[in-house]
Amino acid sequence: MHAQNNLIVTLISSLRFQVLSKRCIDVNRESKPTIVFYAAHSTSLLLECWDFLKDRAECYWVTPHPNVYAELKSVGCQNIVNEQQFDLVRAFIGKSFRKINSFLPDAHERYVRNTIQIIESVDPDIVITNTVYLLKKYIPNNPRTIKVQLFHSVPYKTHIILPEALDYDLILLPGEYHRKTFIDRFNLKDATKLQSVGWPRTDKLITQPLSDDQKKSLLKQYNLDPELQTVSYAPTWNAFYDKGLFPRSFGHLAKAFEDFCREMMKLNINLVIRLHPGSHKLIEKENLNSIARKYNVCLFYKKQITHLDNTVYDFLSITDILVSDMSGIITDFMVLNRPIIYIEPEVDSEGKKIDWDINDLPKDFRAGPVVDSMDDLISSVKQALEDPYKYKLKREETLKKIFYKLDGFSSERAANAILQYYRNFTRQ
Repeated sequence: MHAQNNLIVTLISSLRFQVLSKRCIDVNRESKPTIVFYAAHSTSLLLECWDFLKDRAECYWVTPHPNVYAELKSVGCQNIVNEQQFDLVRAFIGKSFRKINSFLPDAHERYVRNTIQIIESVDPDIVITNTVYLLKKYIPNNPRTIKVQLFHSVPYKTHIILPEALDYDLILLPGEYHRKTFIDRFNLKDATKLQSVGWPRTDKLITQPLSDDQKKSLLKQYNLDPELQTVSYAPTWNAFYDKGLFPRSFGHLAKAFEDFCREMMKLNINLVIRLHPGSHKLIEKENLNSIARKYNVCLFYKKQITHLDNTVYDFLSITDILVSDMSGIITDFMVLNRPIIYIEPEVDSEGKKIDWDINDLPKDFRAGPVVDSMDDLISSVKQALEDPYKYKLKREETLKKIFYKLDGFSSERAANAILQYYRNFTRQ
């Protein structure tokens, strides 16, 4: 423990020296705000905003995730701290951290404290994150520091419209539906902190769509037939009891999975399975991997690192028909206006029976058939292959309700909104 604390102190001192040195160098130039991006498990929206802020601010990154760290390095980010390098307990425990966390009751609290210490060492003007809970109680030492929440997904389940999100100074939202729902649900009198900017993760899909040749090349990379259509199944990790792959009504997990794979093969299509990282127990099941190999199914997580957000663009671009439940991947994919099939979820994010009244999006925002059996799922896939335009107008109408200005400039709007809010805040 003593060694761990010494490492943290050394890290903090080093970071503070770097920041103060840079500020001294910049003394004769127009002052730039110092920004810390906290990426707990993904870079979604953070990288998109960083791209527009990196030349207008002094940017630092803090992440506990080694794959996120690797991704940040690969795209040229600097000033990155991977907390795991400085947390001996987490490094030693590794994958077993969650399993024995109950024997270390203060481990999570210590981890949060260390994170806050590292962030505070930079003395930031702005702290930006895409996850709500870890920094919700973080109160900066500097009263002029603002906390910004971006979120990392726009799902149907409860994820964005949370009371905890209101602990942030600025909340950037995908559109007016979420903003109005925030105001109504929590009876807000002052909604200044709520700003609709659009959804940065869709910018690249809009401005840089894959050509047919690029799509075929990508399919070949994943060992898929470039001449066939591709159906992708991307369930969220907690839509079904026991975090299963399908509802219990679909039958035994392995049998249901093999039935699905076999029926998709009969349709002469590519089948891709993209499991959420939270489904780690399913990812590790050898019987499911064996079934996938038997039917030449692409397990997307096997084709890249387990951190999945940096492959969303590739995954969506090669998908012709998406099957999911309440996942945020649905609203991303809807931008492409291709068929979506919804499996009726069984439980919410807390494992309770679904209460659509408290979900982020209502059930009538589902722009496609909703199925509750394997037979209905197979039938709906066949119909989508035959008539991909059946729900085209519904998808377009739903998109307009969810997203503000699908013009490819959401990332830029988000970055500008952050800087403008900071300027207004510091003038008060």
